[in-house]
Amino acid sequence: MPEEVMKMKGHVTIRMIGINGEEIKRIEQDNLIVNTGKRQALHRMGGDAGYASEHISGILFGTSATPPNPADASVATPPWIIRKTVTNTYPAYNQILATARLGAAEQNGVSIQELGLASTSYLFSRIVLNETINKTANFSVMVEWLISIQ
Repeated sequence: MPEEVMKMKGHVTIRMIGINGEEIKRIEQDNLIVNTGKRQALHRMGGDAGYASEHISGILFGTSATPPNPADASVATPPWIIRKTVTNTYPAYNQILATARLGAAEQNGVSIQELGLASTSYLFSRIVLNETINKTANFSVMVEWLISIQ
């Protein structure tokens, strides 16, 4: 009997958008789906009532450069500096795309180094950026977080 292996993969696109709507910079990276995220997906598939409301609902912005670890249960900055609610879409049968925007007037003067994708209670995925985003009022930050099952 053939064995089917399901893998989850994450890819983050971060765009800095100037106040006139122009794209100033783009960062793209793959990310780590942490153990709590994998557990969350399985419990939701199995209909576990304790996970019924635990859908991907926010992107957490943080300042830590501590490398991601499968055992991470939150972003490394305790607590995260700001949580933005996501809009979820489904661009393909095996994908979810979570998007959120950090406005030009938000978190200015902060050096953003990490992001987390989370439900209300659980971290799903975490990334430490290859480049620090030194946030100013000159731009907003648009995050597009694509999770694929392969």
